[in-house]
Amino acid sequence: MDALINPERLPNERPIPKRGILFINPNEAHFAVQNAIKLGGRRQYLFNSNLIVLKEYNVFIAGPCIGAPMAVMVLEKLIALGANEFIVFGWCGSLTPELTCETLFLPIRGFSEEGTSDHYPVNGNPNSSEKLRTIAVACAERTSTPCQEGVIWTTDAPYRETRSKIQAYQRLGAVAVDMEFTALCTVAKFRKANMAAMYLVSDELWREKWQSAFNRKGFKMKSQKIIMSLFEYFLMI
Repeated sequence: MDALINPERLPNERPIPKRGILFINPNEAHFAVQNAIKLGGRRQYLFNSNLIVLKEYNVFIAGPCIGAPMAVMVLEKLIALGANEFIVFGWCGSLTPELTCETLFLPIRGFSEEGTSDHYPVNGNPNSSEKLRTIAVACAERTSTPCQEGVIWTTDAPYRETRSKIQAYQRLGAVAVDMEFTALCTVAKFRKANMAAMYLVSDELWREKWQSAFNRKGFKMKSQKIIMSLFEYFLMI
């Protein structure tokens, strides 16, 4: 059944480049926006987030968009404005000792425990773009950051990641957890766009006691190095 409200580009809205980077978290989005503006990027209205277009390089920067509903609202609008290739940069939690804090995780597919993707009818379990994951691997190599691919669990309730749920998703093969991936991947498939995500591991849930790294100086420095590596790649092609 057709939706009553559809994302669209309004008459006063300029189209944007097809390629771009979508940042999940506010601090990283702010860092990326400031650097994009220094490079000549121009702000463009995006109702609940930031949108910077680097016209000279034919690329855009957008974010933040925490949680599946907001992430999908941003993605839908960006697609309506003309985008169809996205690399998403955010954080994830680790469910395995093989995935430690300050390493990168590239989800291939995921188990959805968020409520957004169920509203988009697609066949099968969507995968992220292999081509765009290759770009993410190259960016990781430039920063000497260990990188791993695998399956992720996406949830709407980060404060309800219980021990029993973690063990259940571990048995299913999930090695990480986030709040946006399955929704973004589903909507990208539904709208015939290409999307891959690269997540910096911010915390470890497999331990007896939860450990986090997102407040550490080293974590923030690693995040900024990866963002600049993404910039370098996108501004060169």
